[in-house]
Amino acid sequence: MANDRPTESTPATDGTTPPASEEAVFDTLLDVLSYSRRRQILSRLDSGRTPMSLANLADEIVVHERDAPLAEIPARDVKQVYMSLYHSHVPRLEDADLVEYDQERDAVSLRERSPVVDRYEALVARC
Repeated sequence: MANDRPTESTPATDGTTPPASEEAVFDTLLDVLSYSRRRQILSRLDSGRTPMSLANLADEIVVHERDAPLAEIPARDVKQVYMSLYHSHVPRLEDADLVEYDQERDAVSLRERSPVVDRYEALVARC
């Protein structure tokens, strides 16, 4: 069955890439937010502690996931969460224009919210 949606943006005649359709943005958001760890990243950053270092973000995520004090969580488990944030989750959130990671400063921060994200949240709230 052929997919009637383009998989990539086609450059406009002036050489620019047209903005993504609202449906494509929703699809990206649904994909990116399907992982609870990514939702936790956004929640932690949205709670006013932005920007955060990747290490502090990993600490908070592992404490939340294990429901235990950081001192009781093995360092290897914290490192595993850190590595998953660094290699997978933060880059995916960055690709979706939801966060920005400044590797030089080791700072993860929320990006400016787009109106499409606001419409997505309104849609989800009605469900």
